[in-house]
Amino acid sequence: MPTKRENQFITEVIIRGFKYELWSLDDREPHSLGKMNGESGTLWVKEAGNGPHKEQTGEDEWIPWLDAGGNRDCWGVRITDGNSMKYKYDEYRISKHTSGVISLNNKEVYEVFGYDFDYCYNDARTKIYQLKELIYTHSVNLKNTSKEKGRKIFYKSMPAIIDTIYTDGGMIIRPDCKEEDKEYWWNQMIEPWHEDHSIDYWEESKHDNGIKVDILMSDIHWYRNDRLIKLNKIKRTTNEPETS
Repeated sequence: MPTKRENQFITEVIIRGFKYELWSLDDREPHSLGKMNGESGTLWVKEAGNGPHKEQTGEDEWIPWLDAGGNRDCWGVRITDGNSMKYKYDEYRISKHTSGVISLNNKEVYEVFGYDFDYCYNDARTKIYQLKELIYTHSVNLKNTSKEKGRKIFYKSMPAIIDTIYTDGGMIIRPDCKEEDKEYWWNQMIEPWHEDHSIDYWEESKHDNGIKVDILMSDIHWYRNDRLIKLNKIKRTTNEPETS
């Protein structure tokens, strides 16, 4: 018997600033644009809301999609210069600053800061490359970060679990270990060079049982297979040379 073909929602795409649903429709005749451009022809965009076709027929309008002609991921950068003022040493002081926001499909996903427009802009470009690596290499869902809640990772080689990912690029992680191992876990979160304010933050995080880290930190290992880890430990123990 032939396998039943299924329709599958792929992702949301941005067209003229609005969100549309991109679907793979296997029960529909492939569109000619796909055949002409070496693609499957099974990707279609669902007309948003009540368009003219739906008003007339009561059915959804499906618009052919080509990956060669459209951007599934639409990145944006907004850089803003500004000034701040504070009263210090019996006088007012004004200082400049620059901030930037990186967006993905109209959703803010990361923030950058500095004291120079060009620096912030170049830093944002670098961060976008790194964010793309999170998506395409590590399968991090930045379009819908709520789906990352509960994901098991390593942070500083310690087992952790993701609680929340914020729009500034920070995320709250929590220890994912036995209660008797938590003290050791938290001791790995502090560095020898940390100053008093960092120690205070560490103590507050420990009290709240969660610490905020940057999603682009190199200390994060995004995949964790606890079963494989146990097997590897057994193998290492078995293969250790005997000592006389």
